[in-house]
Amino acid sequence: MSEREGGGGGGGGSIGAFLLGIAVGAVLGVLFAPEEGGASRRKLSGKLQGLRELASEKAGAVGDLVAAAHGAGQSARRTAREEVRRRLEAARRRRRGAGHMTGGAEVADEEDETLA
Repeated sequence: MSEREGGGGGGGGSIGAFLLGIAVGAVLGVLFAPEEGGASRRKLSGKLQGLRELASEKAGAVGDLVAAAHGAGQSARRTAREEVRRRLEAARRRRRGAGHMTGGAEVADEEDETLA
């Protein structure tokens, strides 16, 4: 199972760390800038608003990816379940046909189709 399938991390933590680094860098940059307090606060407020918007956009994008992956997973499970049922029915039909042709005796040499 890959890291993406198993939820083993990988991308989620690095995005959070990146966003945290942006926020800390913005705050420190504004605090140490040679401007008066009111201008620095307005600048900081604007940067934090931009960061909130960026985080909201990224959260929406992650939500869309999760929803798409969930839908694809459901579709794959449904397809696999249908395939297993189809093969099981085919094996049952072969068994019934073989049992009927030999007068009800079991057919030991017949191989069943694998299910997976």
